[in-house]
Amino acid sequence: MHSQTRARQAVLVRLGLATLSISAAHAQAPSGIAPGQAGAAASAPALAPNASQAEERARIETLLTGYHGLPPQALLFSAAKDPAAQLREIAGDPEVFRPKRDAALEALMIWPDAETLAVYRAALSPSRAAGTRHKATRYLALAYGEAAFDDLVRLLADADPEVRRTAALAMSGLPQRSPGGAQGEPAPIVARVRSALTEALKTESDPVVRADLIRLLAQLDPLR
Repeated sequence: MHSQTRARQAVLVRLGLATLSISAAHAQAPSGIAPGQAGAAASAPALAPNASQAEERARIETLLTGYHGLPPQALLFSAAKDPAAQLREIAGDPEVFRPKRDAALEALMIWPDAETLAVYRAALSPSRAAGTRHKATRYLALAYGEAAFDDLVRLLADADPEVRRTAALAMSGLPQRSPGGAQGEPAPIVARVRSALTEALKTESDPVVRADLIRLLAQLDPLR
């Protein structure tokens, strides 16, 4: 384990200039383009065909450290043959600096498959830092949409009020990202969201979360 860590650190040192070039390219991006979307001009050294796993991981870590926002998918693929696998490893490695693990969680939204879902669920474990759990809740909803509904229901009962609040906000956004019902009727998910938020309000004791639940339910009313 320590030899692999040292190998990654050595590669990160060699790739330091790549971090600077990527950051500079992002800083020069045209206004109005969201972070992470203007990376076409950014470049990283080409991946050698015989690059080791340690080097590939170090290249991904460099992007996560040096890029302000979500690195473009093209850059991630230029850094590793299987960037999703590297991101999952980084996101679950307790030895990695937490902001870098959180950045890996965000980047994994590009790969919303069963393996990434397992990584998000692990990040939502009560043993993980509150900040990570808050972000993972948001990324889960953005990446999986309505398929994340049952996970969000469980998070509405989380011990951390900030996670409950994030889960409620994320859940309230599901109708806008789901197909509508027949003949212009509201999306079927609306009734499920309203029911889940109503049940959460019955037991919620935190005043801030309660206020949000009441507000979110009121916003759903026009969608009846």
